Amino acid sequence: MSNATDPLAIASEAATLRVLNYTGVSPAALLVYDYLLTVDSEVAYIWPTQMSVMKVLFFYTRYSCFVDLFLGVSFHLTDGITPQECHRLFLLIGWLNVVGIIVAEVVMVVRTWAIWNKSRRVGIGLAVMSVSTVVAGCLIEGLFLKTLTFTSYPHMNIPGCALTGGNPTVGIVFILIIIVETIALVLTLIKGVQRFRHLGIQRSQGLVYVLYRDGVLFYLYLFDINASSIPRSVLVSSSTSGKQPDMEKILLCSQAFLCEHPCLSKDKQFSPKAASRVTILS
Repeated sequence: MSNATDPLAIASEAATLRVLNYTGVSPAALLVYDYLLTVDSEVAYIWPTQMSVMKVLFFYTRYSCFVDLFLGVSFHLTDGITPQECHRLFLLIGWLNVVGIIVAEVVMVVRTWAIWNKSRRVGIGLAVMSVSTVVAGCLIEGLFLKTLTFTSYPHMNIPGCALTGGNPTVGIVFILIIIVETIALVLTLIKGVQRFRHLGIQRSQGLVYVLYRDGVLFYLYLFDINASSIPRSVLVSSSTSGKQPDMEKILLCSQAFLCEHPCLSKDKQFSPKAASRVTILS
């Protein structure tokens, strides 16, 4: 904090903190914009399908962001909130984001398993890897959230609280996620190369092609998000060290569903055996 006796320093810091709080609320615009762009595809391709586990996971990833957003806005815009209230609210936001990330990663792992024709060996390997990562990640996240400390802004009418400290080991979680997603990418590429060699490019169009293409593209996007989250987790020094990368990750997961379902509904070239490999995504 600036010197409390220097009015200019106090005014400057107050203006900076207010801008940072507004920046923390900015993901609301991204979420609403994304929803308006894709709600027509959701109504056309997701709503008419039969209820399934994957459909439930889709709706969770799709709409849990709004709950996270409401809590985040409350954190950044509520005046007179105490450090204890900030800590409780941040704990709730943190664990809701953990659940959202787990669901998003489950969807990506299931896509990889579907590409491998629901292979038992691949399924067991992915399940063991995923469970191990979830357990380790939850333990690290729990330790991180317990170490967070907050303080109110003195002499300033600034909403929210200042996040003053926390254990930066939470960055390990993002490293674990990168490892899981890299393994999923390698498996996707191996199967994709095998298919293209066997059938050729022209016969490898349609939904399966979209699965391979999106698998690579979403890995690149998620790698960038996770990699940028590592230094952010080390610099636990302000109330803006929030959960925007986590929300972007969850949004990408729901985007994958919405990109693939139009191909699934229009694709006529699959044999029953080939089609059965991707019905788990419906």
